[in-house]
Amino acid sequence: MPVTRQPVKIFIASSGDLVHERDRCELLLGRIGKEHDHLHLEPMRWEKDLESGSVPTNRIQDAITPFLDESNFVFLLCYSRIGPYTLEEYRRALAAGKKVFVYFKTEFSPATNREKKAFSKVIDTLPEDFRVKKQKD
Repeated sequence: MPVTRQPVKIFIASSGDLVHERDRCELLLGRIGKEHDHLHLEPMRWEKDLESGSVPTNRIQDAITPFLDESNFVFLLCYSRIGPYTLEEYRRALAAGKKVFVYFKTEFSPATNREKKAFSKVIDTLPEDFRVKKQKD
């Protein structure tokens, strides 16, 4: 008799500059699901799951939030900045007690003051646990 698998819904949050990484994350989750029959991983991406033209208000985030609320886990992808909606999603997930997995894309080096400020916001937003700690001599 086949085993009924409950879907594990994973909300993928990131700024707009990480579309490729969101695609890769979705592919990886699909591959993991194929290799482990007992898992049914369901990536949730607003750009694929939100029906075109279905935004009931002027603020698209109000239509995205229900996907976050029904998810089991959140993957937060970070690089050079964290947008206001991504930050809102991160804080909402934490407030709901969801497990949030954070991925930092490496090799970013801020070249302008604007980029430095945006990157500092990413670092300052995340809990102390995610920051590199300097060792005392």
